[in-house]
Amino acid sequence: MDIDKEIEKAKKMSIPQIFESEGEEGFRKIEKELTHKFSRKTGVVISTGGGVVLDEENYNPLKQNGFIVLVEREIEKLSTQGRPLSQGGINRLIKLKEERQSKYEDFSDIKVNNIYLPNAVDEIVEAFNENPSN
Repeated sequence: MDIDKEIEKAKKMSIPQIFESEGEEGFRKIEKELTHKFSRKTGVVISTGGGVVLDEENYNPLKQNGFIVLVEREIEKLSTQGRPLSQGGINRLIKLKEERQSKYEDFSDIKVNNIYLPNAVDEIVEAFNENPSN
């Protein structure tokens, strides 16, 4: 489940359009609703946007049935397309990471560096299988 894609489906708008018409507050509201909704499911992988950590009330729903992975990637390789808060070049991305890093770490059970996707996936699966609470 990709929360951003589910938001776009629910609102019948792109994320930039949601930000334009409802602002970040409107976006975060629907993000929270859908994060809580999909977190009730079992047997699914949920991909959240980087801002989901800005609301601490998203933690327990994500954690109740899940194993939270912080997937890190080189800032230069992050996509900014369709991401209103990521506009402004590399300096904006660095600032966002600095602002959110401690929250990312607070939410996550493990951290994986996504340098080469198949290795990152293997590392996640291995950690998931080793976690006795799964």
